[in-house]
Amino acid sequence: MFKNKKKSIIPYILNLQEWKIQNKKKIQSKHLKNNFKTVIFFSATSSVNHRKGFNYLYEAIEKYLDKDKYYLLVAGVKPNLFDKITIEKKFIGQLTSQKEINLAYNLADIYVMPSIMESFGQVYIEAGICGIPSVAFRKTAAEDIIQHKKNGYLANYKSSKDLAFGIDWIKIKSKKDSQMSTKIRKYTNKKFSAEANIEKIVMLYKKNLANVD
Repeated sequence: MFKNKKKSIIPYILNLQEWKIQNKKKIQSKHLKNNFKTVIFFSATSSVNHRKGFNYLYEAIEKYLDKDKYYLLVAGVKPNLFDKITIEKKFIGQLTSQKEINLAYNLADIYVMPSIMESFGQVYIEAGICGIPSVAFRKTAAEDIIQHKKNGYLANYKSSKDLAFGIDWIKIKSKKDSQMSTKIRKYTNKKFSAEANIEKIVMLYKKNLANVD
């Protein structure tokens, strides 16, 4: 219907004042009793639904990752496979406040959302503004947010093996680059903050209103 029409993309805008980078080791020690494992964070309000892809994360952990090196943190609705996964883990349930959500992201070292159908993926932006790299699948809306091997990793679609490779890659990369979190937040700020987009949106409205008969 719109293939021959002009199209403009207005990105989702975050209020940066609500999202902060916290002292990761300090809060991990307090809330997870974990000072040496890499924390993988998965969250979804409908994570029992197959489209959120927890089954791919389950397979990545069970088949391809060194489980002694990782800790799994899950929020939202408990996935059906959560109790079966053989890794040190913690389920923290529904997050009901901005403070809780911000804390959860900061507890993580890597955010993993292997959704196979995603219209946008606000969670990748939220993770990014907290300085957390994300791992997701190609051929989804994650491609509009994640720059492959810059602020995250885009795994081959529905490949648990490549998902695991991406998690390992992020783990190694973050150890080599001490400024990785700062760079990710800076990129997210540049693309999704109000300051970066309000003027563009105003100009778009002015341009279209000028063309109204």
